[in-house]
Amino acid sequence: MVNSFHEVTRVLVTLSSLLCGVNSSASRPLLPVITSSTTTKTTKTAPHFISNCSEQSSYLTQRLAPFNLDLHDFSTATTASTIRGVRTLVDRPDTSSSTTSPPTRIFDWFDKEVITAERVLSRRDDLRAAAHYAYNTLNTPLTDEALLACYICVEERRDDDQSRGRKRNDWFTLYRSTIPNKATTAVLLEPTGDDYAALMLPLQSLPHCYKAAIAATREYTTRQHALCAAALTAVNEPPPLPDRFRRAFAAVRSRSFALGDELFRIPSSSDDGVDDGPHRYEPRSPIVQQRTHITSPTRRALLPLYDQLNHRTGAKTRIIRSEKLWRAVSDDAYIAGDEIFNSYGEDRGNLDLFLTYGFCIEGNGGVGVAFSGREVLEAVARVSPEVFGKGEVMRSLRARFVEEEVRRRAAPLQDLALFSIDLLDDDASDGVGDTGTMTVRPCGPLRDKLDVFCRMAVPLGCTEEEAGALAKNVMDAMLRARYDELKMCQNSLEDSWRRVGGEGGNLWNQVAMLLDAERSAIRKAIHD
Repeated sequence: MVNSFHEVTRVLVTLSSLLCGVNSSASRPLLPVITSSTTTKTTKTAPHFISNCSEQSSYLTQRLAPFNLDLHDFSTATTASTIRGVRTLVDRPDTSSSTTSPPTRIFDWFDKEVITAERVLSRRDDLRAAAHYAYNTLNTPLTDEALLACYICVEERRDDDQSRGRKRNDWFTLYRSTIPNKATTAVLLEPTGDDYAALMLPLQSLPHCYKAAIAATREYTTRQHALCAAALTAVNEPPPLPDRFRRAFAAVRSRSFALGDELFRIPSSSDDGVDDGPHRYEPRSPIVQQRTHITSPTRRALLPLYDQLNHRTGAKTRIIRSEKLWRAVSDDAYIAGDEIFNSYGEDRGNLDLFLTYGFCIEGNGGVGVAFSGREVLEAVARVSPEVFGKGEVMRSLRARFVEEEVRRRAAPLQDLALFSIDLLDDDASDGVGDTGTMTVRPCGPLRDKLDVFCRMAVPLGCTEEEAGALAKNVMDAMLRARYDELKMCQNSLEDSWRRVGGEGGNLWNQVAMLLDAERSAIRKAIHD
């Protein structure tokens, strides 16, 4: 039965290649179809690839089929809409507690199908020249996000590249076949006309600092496009159109992964196959701006297939790889018909999820409640008006905050210049509940600012007791002000929804969920 199924897959791919006008004997990189196997070793069919095919989505379906997977529109529990995800057609066991059973394979893809900034530079001479120009002449390196977005744009072009003697990279076919026709998050769209009510109106009901974060994200994307366009034009290459770049940039931001360096380790083996040398890694490019973490270095990558998995908190899906093959595995149990999930991060707040992916999670309102610098200053002045509310002191603090905000938002790697609080439910195991106590914890930049306020307090006239309670009281004032603002936002969203006739897309539901989840979390924190 298994061999028969694989034969059908081979025939389908061969027919698809023939229909697309593919010459299997052409001297270019070929995309073999991965087939499933009863062992852990992956076998390959005779190589075929799909290029310039109007039904490229069928290629994604063919790549999933050998692993007993398909694409399916699942109904969501919190909204009336559906969401496309990866469905398993067979039962898959729970291996999380087993010491002998390996994790279940979900699917495989080839190393050459993985895209990083460094691999883009090695494949595209036009983008390599532009990156060197930006680094050496403009003194502003292209970011990995911008470079990957440009790569998507140039790989989607046909006429320009063919006229210049370039061909699209066949190893990008799988990823290219999965790119949405429009930006996956409304944050990066510039809607006009009929799109206004569906896309812009619900965003106007967000808290003021969240609307400012969306505006800053759009401005950042515009600056990234301008830099890429200037660099490409300078090296006599056509720049991507603004709307195409925004769409590609949204795809990179919502579908790329920060992978640990261990996945890019180059094996150093002796003739007997034993890894006996020092660890070496694929080199990072010095001319590309990337986020680096000293304790756990990561690099951004586009991963076909893996980015088709939707988010579920706690999902135990991960990546392992060999020299030529990458594999997604899971320890979770699934029955036939279930959706396969990945976790996008266990500590990501709704604002982060909304800006990056366009969705929110019910009950996740206490993670990363974000505030602007203005809101922080208003809170400290409200708590201690005799000290921090004085005109001279407040003018000095406001000037420092504005200067810092401008500097942070102008950084090559985006920084929204927000100050966040985590609301941690001490008793609820599944999010913010209705009982128990809540821990209010300032995150990095806010914690630093509160420490500065506390050190300033006594010299400016506060008592030691007032200085000791300042941080707690400032956060309480911030949360109470946001609680009241969220109520007004909910009323505004409801009024706007009624004005458009009670109709709207999923964005309305996501904004409503963000407002409700955050207000519920804050209600418990300030009423404890």
